[in-house]
Amino acid sequence: MGLGGTIIVAISSQGMGCRMTEFDSSEPGDLSGTVDERIAELDSIATTGQSMTEEWLRRQLDDALSCWASDASLVVIGTESRVDF
Repeated sequence: MGLGGTIIVAISSQGMGCRMTEFDSSEPGDLSGTVDERIAELDSIATTGQSMTEEWLRRQLDDALSCWASDASLVVIGTESRVDF
């Protein structure tokens, strides 16, 4: 978690999809790590009663979808590279 005005750089597990985000210090920090780690962070935020704004939730969803799309693209590229011509 960072402080207000801090810029966070998040990189997916494949090193792609770098994103920079400024956030308000009253919000929890952006989720990061593997899917399981992000779920654990989200559970922790929910149990501590931290405020999750609509903007924060949307940013987390956008990042998760971006990482998923990047990983899905890598799978397609890997699959296509195995096709014999």
